[in-house]
Amino acid sequence: MKRTWKRPLVAALLLIATAMIATGTMETLYSYESFRVDIPTKEAKILTGKLFIPSSAPDEKSPGILISHGANNEYSAMEAYAAKLAASGCTVLLFNQYNHGQSSIAETPSMGTSDALKYLYDLDFVDKERIGAIGHTMGGYYLSIAAEETGIPLSAVLNIDYIRLYNHTDNLGFILARYDEHQRSGSLEDTENRLSALYGKEERTENGIVYTDGVHTAYLDTENINTSLLPAFSGALDTAVSFFSRTLGYEVQPSLGLNAVFQLKSILQIILFTALTVLLIPVLFPEERMKEEKNGEKKGILITSLASVAIYTVLPPLYMIGKKLLMPNSIFPETDTNGLVIWAVFTGFILIAISLFRGNITAGRISDNLGRGCFKAAFVFATLYMVNLIIIWLTESNIFILFANLSPFTKRKMLAWIVYLPFFLAGFTGFSLFTSEYAGGRHALLKHLLFYIAGPVFIIAVFFLGFPIKGELLLYNHRFAMIPVIYMLPFTPLFALVDHYGQKRSQSIAFPAILNTLIFSWLFVASNALYILL
Repeated sequence: MKRTWKRPLVAALLLIATAMIATGTMETLYSYESFRVDIPTKEAKILTGKLFIPSSAPDEKSPGILISHGANNEYSAMEAYAAKLAASGCTVLLFNQYNHGQSSIAETPSMGTSDALKYLYDLDFVDKERIGAIGHTMGGYYLSIAAEETGIPLSAVLNIDYIRLYNHTDNLGFILARYDEHQRSGSLEDTENRLSALYGKEERTENGIVYTDGVHTAYLDTENINTSLLPAFSGALDTAVSFFSRTLGYEVQPSLGLNAVFQLKSILQIILFTALTVLLIPVLFPEERMKEEKNGEKKGILITSLASVAIYTVLPPLYMIGKKLLMPNSIFPETDTNGLVIWAVFTGFILIAISLFRGNITAGRISDNLGRGCFKAAFVFATLYMVNLIIIWLTESNIFILFANLSPFTKRKMLAWIVYLPFFLAGFTGFSLFTSEYAGGRHALLKHLLFYIAGPVFIIAVFFLGFPIKGELLLYNHRFAMIPVIYMLPFTPLFALVDHYGQKRSQSIAFPAILNTLIFSWLFVASNALYILL
């Protein structure tokens, strides 16, 4: 075995070991176990799910909580909530709605939520008198339909970033992100007015507002900066445990440090995933094949940063145009995705046009070593994918990178992946073309990082500059115009590193462009959190 193979092998083993140790440690420390389940539905289809059971069950009946994820996520988006609630003493069921994850394809009013609720209710070790539920955004809507369809009594419902009211529980809770769309255009005030009309008396506390009429109660928490970003640090987990312990009437078991442990697992896996990707490049392009880099322009860092800012500035308007122009279908399953596809294609062709206009790039260079680049990029991608499948097999859980659920491909995802490949290839080819011109010479790696990071950082800064100007986020017509920029930030160094070392080792733009396209489209499609990753 050559020396260059040792480092990526160690990174792969560390990634697998981290997932296994973290999963086992959390279950041991916090006294619960989790495993995957298949939930049959009345449509004769299957919902994939994950059941979290506290150590006290099945010897004694425990409260049961169903968690319904948002429309653009898979159940892994809510796994931190499930772990926290299971550690506190509840049996928790996560599930993927129809058309998400590896669940079947179907269209029903509750998107399978009714069948998941019935599955939880029928468990022998779940207390039928203490059934609760969490609905994240559209998951809250599906819960309301499921409660109507099944007639199963819900003792408490906690809605996250969702403000619709319904009459299927005596205890209703709300956790609203401070900078979410619910905080704009008087919608928060409207929520407070509706709660006051429904419950009457209100009491304001440090963390929110409690409404009660003596029998029914509602809790409104508006203090979490963002319930989607780094959820294990947001405080929303502790709020959820507090809400259900009060409304379902159970004594909370201590779970000190679980929030931090869960997030540490995610951060370590980001680092190891990035390390494995980058360390595979020297294996494919040994050091003796490297050529001396050409000197870059002295103003490379400035030009690269300004170009990045200019390109990312077009994201919000193009994103919203894409949502309006394209309707979801079997190939383009989400309007959020379509807006980002338009953005990716636009920026890719703009970058290519800039490079061609300068006269420094020829069509021959674009196709230089294309066949070899495809083969080697596919090898890296296959390695990463196999490592992920091993983790799923060993831990019953996918790699959790913020909300990125790197699940196996389904036929629907494979179709979408194939369709998106040329679009993202155009985008990353443009990135590689541009950085090959402006990110050479001294500080080349810094220039690559600046190019990929400066744009989203600038856009986020522009959004928040609106507060001193108008008291709210600037250019903020919809939260999904901002969320993609925020969530792309942790991943931009990965693509910058691949672009830098890929060009440096292969002396070609083909390899890093193809590799970034494969990795990004996999994250983009397989995660099913379609608006999050770029």
